[in-house]
Amino acid sequence: MIEWNPVSARSADMPGLAGQLYRDKDYYRAITEYKRESFFKRSTYQKRWSDFRIGESYRKSGRPEESVPHLINAAWFGAPDGLTDSCVLSLARSYIDMGSYPAARGVLDSLKEDVPVKLTLAGWSYLLERDFESARGLFASVGKDSLADLATSCRETHWKSPRTAAIMSAVIPGSGQIYAGGYRQGVTSFLLHGLIGYLTYRAVDDRRYFEAAAAIYTGFSRFYVGNIMSASSLAREHNQEKMEEFISRGRTRNGEDLE
Repeated sequence: MIEWNPVSARSADMPGLAGQLYRDKDYYRAITEYKRESFFKRSTYQKRWSDFRIGESYRKSGRPEESVPHLINAAWFGAPDGLTDSCVLSLARSYIDMGSYPAARGVLDSLKEDVPVKLTLAGWSYLLERDFESARGLFASVGKDSLADLATSCRETHWKSPRTAAIMSAVIPGSGQIYAGGYRQGVTSFLLHGLIGYLTYRAVDDRRYFEAAAAIYTGFSRFYVGNIMSASSLAREHNQEKMEEFISRGRTRNGEDLE
């Protein structure tokens, strides 16, 4: 078992241009400079540190998938130490940013100590995966009351079902959109299908069967199917907007642990 001692970003950074660029959040130039430094460094630790910073720079500049190989190399190319712990935490954050939540938890499990930041990140991965009960339990276990309350709020929120919205609009066009919160779209869809139905009825009543068939075909192929897909899409958008609100609240209150 290694001692829990993740490297401090301020105390362990090597002096030089690369470190300054990183601190200035100029991650694109920092990556190039750290790669140059790594090429000339002879110390294994310094090479690992450069790889770690390259990985962090990729992650913080919105390219988590490119950070993974560098963080893995820095974490396991050498004896376990504080830098290994920092790489593992950063790697878990990269997997979370990529939406690979089970992979993030698998990486965190390699840390022997159940320290708060490990359990907080695991809880965050569960919350993003919408396993709110598991998230709440982990947050509560490390005293992250605000995040535990957030998970409870997520669990108690009335999420819209895309399947239910689709079925409702299949039965009564527009009703699924109204259920999903798209009232204007719902009313428009209902009136449009009502108009198509009326025109079809008049065409059949006047024995204009070709026009009736054209109205049915056009109404079904373009509007009816689109109405069902629109309802399902609106439900997903509603859920995404709600989830983004919760995520924003969580990051605002616990940004240091989650970022």
